Amino acid sequence: MQPHFKTMAQLAITLLFLSACAGSVIQTVETSFSGSKLTTQRVEQAILDGMAVADWRIRNRRTGIVVAELNVGRQQAVIEIAFDNAKYTINYVSSKNLDESTSGRGIHPNYNKWVQELDTQIQNKLTKPA
Repeated sequence: MQPHFKTMAQLAITLLFLSACAGSVIQTVETSFSGSKLTTQRVEQAILDGMAVADWRIRNRRTGIVVAELNVGRQQAVIEIAFDNAKYTINYVSSKNLDESTSGRGIHPNYNKWVQELDTQIQNKLTKPA
């Protein structure tokens, strides 16, 4: 009975270790504003203001798209925010030192936390009167 328990405990520890190494699934944020009368310029300004509050820096900017990066210590995340007057989408572009998996689907949990914070800041800016 003892050897069986030891094998099960070792298996549980191994699975726990492997799941920790796999990281979090890279999340894409899509936020839409049904029924609101926002302009594309207002959405863009809310994105830029939200980025400033959350410490994201503009890397590239063109009509309907902002590419941004966040550097925290030795970690870096790069995202693309596509937007119009009805929605915005935050997509993963690349990262450094965030332990992304070779399959491209796993990443350090900090990435998703940073993107969620950015999304919250953008939404806060959009809900304030112009």
